[in-house]
Amino acid sequence: MKFILLFVISVVLLVCTSVKADLTDAQKKTLLNLHKKARNAVKATNMKNISWDAKLASASQKYANQCKGMVHSGAGPENLAANTSGDVTKMFNQWLDEKADFDKSGYRSNLKGSSYNGKVVGHYSQIVWAENSKVGCGFSYCKDYKYKYLLVCRYETGNILGQEVYSKIPVSTNGKCGSSYGTRCPSGQCCSKKGRCGKSADHCAKSKGCQTKYGLCKNIKFVTN
Repeated sequence: MKFILLFVISVVLLVCTSVKADLTDAQKKTLLNLHKKARNAVKATNMKNISWDAKLASASQKYANQCKGMVHSGAGPENLAANTSGDVTKMFNQWLDEKADFDKSGYRSNLKGSSYNGKVVGHYSQIVWAENSKVGCGFSYCKDYKYKYLLVCRYETGNILGQEVYSKIPVSTNGKCGSSYGTRCPSGQCCSKKGRCGKSADHCAKSKGCQTKYGLCKNIKFVTN
């Protein structure tokens, strides 16, 4: 009897903390379009197209349902927003409001942290991370919290310290790249020491002078050698 009573109490507490509030198809579309709009606005030369990812969305929803508030899961690139309003556009704009401080930080070419002069900029840098191409979000109503609505978005990659958030350097159209030419390689190619775009170890190995600022290969083994 004692075990049954404790079990019932535990279930009641869990129900009181979280009320399932999955994103509608319209909300998913809105969040994806908001990401696209923010990414297009920076006019980067290496910005990948971004699409909705069902696996990331499912994982985000499971975490949102736990109602842990503004506590990151540690599962990978992730943005969290909490608000008294269930308007996902307003919640997304909480992240977008970091743009001014991000622009002042100088972190675009070399991400040094998630904050600048005490102001958070990491949500915005994740949104406009050029090499990321996937996003999936979850949404929950947590009635026992002051900010009852929780939005969780997860990403394939992003916010890697020491790396470029997005590039303004023009993309090469003739295979030449680097500091001598002022152009970067197309996405997925590296710029060799001699200023040529390619995918081989000769192009991509840091030990051979790869100009990482002007292009990184998808094959990370070459980049980190």
